[in-house]
Amino acid sequence: MDAPEGIALMTTNPRRYYTETSEKPLLQQWADEYRNDPVYIAIGLAMEVTESVARELRRRKLTRAWLARQMGVSQAHVSKVMSAPPNMTLTTIAKMAVALGYEPRVVLKGRRLKPVGPKKTPSRKVRASSRRR
Repeated sequence: MDAPEGIALMTTNPRRYYTETSEKPLLQQWADEYRNDPVYIAIGLAMEVTESVARELRRRKLTRAWLARQMGVSQAHVSKVMSAPPNMTLTTIAKMAVALGYEPRVVLKGRRLKPVGPKKTPSRKVRASSRRR
């Protein structure tokens, strides 16, 4: 079987794909490429929250219906949020945490990312004669 164009299949481990120019697994290359991408980070954070809530519901033998009642939303809303984490808002996270008896916190921890500076915008020069006093 031929690998997709631009991808070579290593015969020693047929489950791992590599690009022709790198020895890193393709998935690792994508992770490296998007590591500092805010959308990628937000999806990861939302997934962590979803997994934590699901774990807590299982631990306490609670249902999504119970969580929905505590949050004051429909069960369909909870199911949607739990299955599509990128749509999760901070308000939804806060409601879930409060419903489970936790105080939500956002903590910046782990490895330090390379800082991203502000986007450069063209500067406007203001002539002295056009200034209001």
